[in-house]
Amino acid sequence: MYKELNECISELQEDYTDAATVAELRADHPELAFMDDDEIEEILEQAETMRHKRETYKRSDYREFMERCIKAHMEAFEDWPYGAVERFFEDEDGNFCIRYQGGMYWHYRETGKGDIEWW
Repeated sequence: MYKELNECISELQEDYTDAATVAELRADHPELAFMDDDEIEEILEQAETMRHKRETYKRSDYREFMERCIKAHMEAFEDWPYGAVERFFEDEDGNFCIRYQGGMYWHYRETGKGDIEWW
């Protein structure tokens, strides 16, 4: 069941350029007949959220945000112990993360005041 849901969400992100409706999803994916409309609506919301985040990451200011995260975090240490940036990614909860060569990774977000926080 989870495999079908993940495939459906991935397909929604790629195939639907506009927000899909429950009726469209039911028509295109009869294998989801066991789900009620609220569950399908949740899938649609997840797909829209993921699509929005993907578009946000494509914007040029995304690189600026990443650089701000790295700078703020490194400046909090006298001697940065985690090494250079290895990669960045989004975790399963949609949080922006940066993994460092030392093996550690951190979650980052901007506060309402415009500061960067990590955990």
